[in-house]
Amino acid sequence: MPTSKNIFYLNKESNFALSLPVGWEVVYENHYGEFPFFEPVRIVGPQGIKTKPYITIVTVFGGGTNNPLEYMEEAEREFRKLFMNFRLDSKNVHNIFLFPSAWMIFTYQNEAGFRKELNVSIFFVVRINESKILELRFQFICETDEQQADKDFTDFERIINSLQIGAAGIRLPQLTLAGVKSCLFCDKPFTDGEKPNAMINLKSHRLISICDKCKDKPENQPIDVLSDL
Repeated sequence: MPTSKNIFYLNKESNFALSLPVGWEVVYENHYGEFPFFEPVRIVGPQGIKTKPYITIVTVFGGGTNNPLEYMEEAEREFRKLFMNFRLDSKNVHNIFLFPSAWMIFTYQNEAGFRKELNVSIFFVVRINESKILELRFQFICETDEQQADKDFTDFERIINSLQIGAAGIRLPQLTLAGVKSCLFCDKPFTDGEKPNAMINLKSHRLISICDKCKDKPENQPIDVLSDL
């Protein structure tokens, strides 16, 4: 639960917010990698015994299964190939905003010693129309040194569980919607050269398009739950 020691972080590009513990800070925002990968934010925590913990949020369009159990089986096979002395510590499935999410904790070794990672992927699967769906994996990659994992994992889970999505939905800055004539919220026609905002609307489970004015309305953005504390 948020306290006076939390920091409200808002990512306007993707329309989500997090509650960060004191001492955590943003390293970079809105890194456009090679499609379909996008990194809305990387945050880093205070110096621990050997290192600073960090969380990178990555969004990925499609590119695999949207079944959490199948995803974790595939990910485990890949991790065993990539990481030295890989050990899977746990894997579970939970719902976030009524969408399934895969939670994996694992340990591996690199040149600096043993590392521990919490990898959480939320599978947003929504309808584009009656015959097409869109799949987005919203992923938290949380990593730290094994010696300080107990403390850092507490912060990891608090940050993940603090995730808020604005009422309009998750904005997809890499996606351009073709053939959309007007804003779904206000019916205002889009002019030539105007780019509709593609949003995954969590309430309707659909991909929608809205104008900048509707996107930027306070009621369509995440709420700063700390403002009244």
